[in-house]
Amino acid sequence: PWQLRETCGERRGEEGGRHAVYSSTSCLTLSSSRSDVLHLKAERLCCDRSLWAPTVLSENIRAMSAVRSCFAWVLMVTSIALAKERKSEYVSPEKALRQFDLLIERESPRQAIAMLQKSIEQNPKNFLLHSSLSLAYSLVDDHVKSIHWGERALTLSPNDAVVLSRLIFTRGGICDWRGLSRSMRRLSNMIEQGFYCNTGLKGDCIEPLTMLYLPLSFEASVNVSKKGCGCIHKIALDLPVAMKEPPSQVKVRIGYITSDIRAHATAYLSRSLFSFHNRADFEVSLIMTIQPPDRSGYFENISQAFDKVQVVGGWSFGEIATHINREGVEILIDLNGWVKGEKSEVLALRPCRTQVHYMAFLNSMSCPYVDYIVADPIVAPVSYADWYEEKLILLPSSFLVTDHAQMEEPDMSAQRWRAEVNFSCDMRADSLVIGNLNAFYKIDPESFRAWLDILARVNQSLLWIQSWNDLGEQNLVMNADIMGGDPSRMCFSKPPPALYNRLWNQHSVIADVHLDTFLYNTVTTATDLFWLGVPSVSLPSERLCSRIGASFAHAAGSECLTARNLEDYKQVAVQILRNGRWRERWKRAMISKRKKLNLFNTSKWVLQWERALKILRRHGHENQHRSHIVIHE
Repeated sequence: PWQLRETCGERRGEEGGRHAVYSSTSCLTLSSSRSDVLHLKAERLCCDRSLWAPTVLSENIRAMSAVRSCFAWVLMVTSIALAKERKSEYVSPEKALRQFDLLIERESPRQAIAMLQKSIEQNPKNFLLHSSLSLAYSLVDDHVKSIHWGERALTLSPNDAVVLSRLIFTRGGICDWRGLSRSMRRLSNMIEQGFYCNTGLKGDCIEPLTMLYLPLSFEASVNVSKKGCGCIHKIALDLPVAMKEPPSQVKVRIGYITSDIRAHATAYLSRSLFSFHNRADFEVSLIMTIQPPDRSGYFENISQAFDKVQVVGGWSFGEIATHINREGVEILIDLNGWVKGEKSEVLALRPCRTQVHYMAFLNSMSCPYVDYIVADPIVAPVSYADWYEEKLILLPSSFLVTDHAQMEEPDMSAQRWRAEVNFSCDMRADSLVIGNLNAFYKIDPESFRAWLDILARVNQSLLWIQSWNDLGEQNLVMNADIMGGDPSRMCFSKPPPALYNRLWNQHSVIADVHLDTFLYNTVTTATDLFWLGVPSVSLPSERLCSRIGASFAHAAGSECLTARNLEDYKQVAVQILRNGRWRERWKRAMISKRKKLNLFNTSKWVLQWERALKILRRHGHENQHRSHIVIHE
């Protein structure tokens, strides 16, 4: 007779809500020495969970059923139950990745993290699961875990450019520049060889926005955007949506499609644009792509300036495109580009005759279904026009609309702000403050090394950097020490809250000079700096996002702040710091005339923009070949 005895101890649960598993000791002891084979099979089957797969399980059951004993049948029933339990909790990689996409779309990254962790336990060698988990952690600003899972993904697929680019960007978010040159060479080689995507789907391609923060050529960043467009074009071809020509009408019907009428730089800068449109000539619609908008006050206030508002969060691409087309929108202005919340698939369906890219993504989208990009002669010189897939709309003053002239007057007291801001250092009243208020991912080693050099040349100077996370702050201090700088002369503070109808960076009045980053210039903060009378020095290169500082300086009548080369960048900054009288004169002049400057004259900017829109409409009606549009003063 068979005697059954449990020897494997208690079942133990593990963290994360997973089902309990058995310990690795023998679960069953058989009294008969003639049943060694059955004993081994029973022990392995009971204790080795990998043998619970249906195919393996059936083989063991068939072998044991030859021994006609009640134990064999008890074991068979128990094993089947365990197999069903395991099957019910198993999540295939394909299903997990679909759930991941849905959870990210719903802005639930923490749920996505829990689901991916469970799926990786069951599929530990699946590269896409590791890559997705790295992305999910980056969305909750857990840089350490994002880097950890990104590195694990690279061990599974060493030649994956998508994960490598994201890993470089995430490390940049904490100013971890170790091995950056080697990683960039590796990424550049991958891009040259055409390794842009994992699966050919949009979410598995290199993110074009990420490329703008990395030291890549204009050509490389454009090629990445083109690959993303190709993925979207395939999606559009699978959506049978019939579009109609808009009816003839007196007013120009324009639509702004965006996810960013909320506490975002786009809403902060463009708040008055929509209300300043001439309603005798234009009918203005808003297509808001997220649901629901936040409660910052931006959406509630700005949406009142539109003739029509439609929140399309949760709609399909085809439904959004059909709605835009049926509303008779003639010119669609996409305020997203390749940024979070974008709906490029809608543009690919061609709901409008003319489609324009503007604002959030500061580079060419490089898509055949985007006809124009808004720029100015500084950020996109005509000599660079061949690099753009779109035709250029060149506005005479500045490509960027601002709203500062309509905001509440800021507090201009540098002394009060020095007392109010919680600095990590002792900032004395006579300190010369070199500021940089960019996010950490914009700071690159070359810019930082130049700042340290300027700091060393000017006595009593401090380098003030806005701290977005503790790891980035610690790494900057370490990098300063490695580069031969003086970390004791570095000062950090936390960013202020973004309030409606208030200047976001009033505290930047503390700085005596602001030093811009090289790869991707300051944008929103730079407009605040000029409004407050703080000079911002920049060094332009080829890409649009690196020429923004030069554009702002030109629109503010201060071309002297634009450097010609690296040494000139340092010299301009040093001269400003050493010449207190020049700073005072420049500040007084800037503040006295700021409302009349091209950079801040919102009504003048809108008039120029409307002239461009009317030309776009005429070209569309006459089916003219697309060409660059240059608006003159």
